[in-house]
Amino acid sequence: AERSLVSLLAENLLVRVAAMPPGEDPDSMIRGKGADAFVERITAARDFFDFQLERLARGPEFETPRGKMQAARKMAESIGLIGDAMLRETVMHRACQRLEISFTEFARLLKLKTTKAPAGNEPGEPEEAGPTPLDPTVKLLAMVALHDEAARAWILAEPWSRIFGDDPEAALLVKILAADLHPGQPASIHAFLTTLTAAEEAAVSGLLEVPAPAHPVTVAHDCWRDLERRQIRRRMEAIQAKLRAPDLSLPNMARLQKEVLDLQKRLLDIARPLSPPL
Repeated sequence: AERSLVSLLAENLLVRVAAMPPGEDPDSMIRGKGADAFVERITAARDFFDFQLERLARGPEFETPRGKMQAARKMAESIGLIGDAMLRETVMHRACQRLEISFTEFARLLKLKTTKAPAGNEPGEPEEAGPTPLDPTVKLLAMVALHDEAARAWILAEPWSRIFGDDPEAALLVKILAADLHPGQPASIHAFLTTLTAAEEAAVSGLLEVPAPAHPVTVAHDCWRDLERRQIRRRMEAIQAKLRAPDLSLPNMARLQKEVLDLQKRLLDIARPLSPPL
């Protein structure tokens, strides 16, 4: 189904998936079980995107934030092929509810997937690896973790794995924090660089070339709060997606609404950034 998807969706055709019995193809099924059995299976065929969502949801990683994000990226690749804007938006809403992410976040993933890659090298010619792109807050936190021992120690004392350990966009920051790395000691920095991919090494080298910001510990506090706020907002968006489910029971609705209120209170508690120390 996926191999034919591009050409089918380009014609604004609805795509459905009918699974054949093991070892069967349409011809053998018709010969062995009759045309009526084949027609019945085709009639019960599922929408391709619903089929893809359910297949991704069966993966063991799907119950984790990282797994859901990977599934969202995969869905964005397929949904980005839909030419009709109204159909694309309808499918996006269905995917968001199942993936428990906001429409805005999914639209961002879709935009990333549909952005055309720049003209590349000749076939067979190796591509130059550019630096791994970093979110501005993640970039700043990675910078102080590379430059300042006190800021790094403060971050490591916090539950950093819980806050962004499952966030694919913070993968390089996780590597920086998990490494046996000591700011100001070139030997440990160089040893760490040898463990990275070319793109990651380019990103870390760029961070090391930039002077550390003033008040690095305070910067670490502020970045931490920003990432914590994001985690809370993502959780709230996931709950809002669950609340839109038509078959949600009243007890579950009450429980989810209470969780939203608790998260809103927590968000207010960490709303203000710290001021630089005098």
